Amino acid sequence: MMFRDLLTSGTVSGTSLTLGAGSFAAIGVGSEIQGVTADNYPTSQITFGQYRDIYLKTQSGRPLYWAFDGLATVFLYPAAVSNVIAVQTRQAISQFATLDTNYSLAPGYLSALSAQLALRVENSLNGKIAQATKDAAKATEMVIVAANVDPAIISANPMRRDNLGNGILQGWN
Repeated sequence: MMFRDLLTSGTVSGTSLTLGAGSFAAIGVGSEIQGVTADNYPTSQITFGQYRDIYLKTQSGRPLYWAFDGLATVFLYPAAVSNVIAVQTRQAISQFATLDTNYSLAPGYLSALSAQLALRVENSLNGKIAQATKDAAKATEMVIVAANVDPAIISANPMRRDNLGNGILQGWN
């Protein structure tokens, strides 16, 4: 699936901001939030339960933490006081604006799209998929996965799915 990251910002005062309204109207309700900054300083995500357990939610200052209710409300702690809050969201691309627009994709996406097309065509023509086609599609998928690992240093070999290979968390062999 292709996606795009959007950075939407607005001045916020209070303990929360609402997606799909005001300065954040461009963000769809239920969007996947990648991160939040307050006055260009990073904030940390906490769970909704952790936010609920904060005793004095109205304490004000530059927000250090945020919690998302999963639908439309992003709660901030401490409460914002005219802070510029930027919300980074990830949205799936469901359609292209025009056929004349060029879209830049990360390396490997053309191969991955070609391999997925080959899987579907081969299945519809032959009624089955050859192992070589499956392997090629899996390899292109893993290139995309490797390019999107965050943080990338977790494994030196992202092609291994069994977690038995070399990796900084398992020790180098």
